[in-house]
Amino acid sequence: MPHGQNGGDLLRVIGNQIIWRKVVAACALALSLGLCFLAGHMQRSQLAVSSATDAIGILCEHTLSSFGWETSGLISQDQVTLPETFGSEYTDFLAIQKEAGFHLTPYAGKTVTRYTYEIKNYPMGSDIIYADLLVYNQVIIGGDIRASSLDGFMSSLLYPDT
Repeated sequence: MPHGQNGGDLLRVIGNQIIWRKVVAACALALSLGLCFLAGHMQRSQLAVSSATDAIGILCEHTLSSFGWETSGLISQDQVTLPETFGSEYTDFLAIQKEAGFHLTPYAGKTVTRYTYEIKNYPMGSDIIYADLLVYNQVIIGGDIRASSLDGFMSSLLYPDT
């Protein structure tokens, strides 16, 4: 083989190696950037969920405060599905809601989140008192005050006259 041809082959091999290294480096860079983007997107999603949760907490506490209640913080939250139709067994419950300015009938059949808070300033009795707030699409749609005992009571969110 002539000497020039060997040199050309060697240059081609070196050139191909350089090209492949550049391709691998570009792929590694693209993968790194993609992973950074994904990590940032996941972090923003978590922040959005956290911010929404914080906003609901602030909304709930503000609502309870606007009715005159002091809380010791959120006790629990759970999903509840309202009945498809509110029969006669819900008459008293709907009246309690209406007394505080809430109307649940448009939310029949919907799954809502119930946030439960312990009340610190109930003016009478020795039971532990809870406030339940019903939230649908980040809007408070109902709520009540209730005693923890089995023979306790349930009333509207309105602060009682003493």
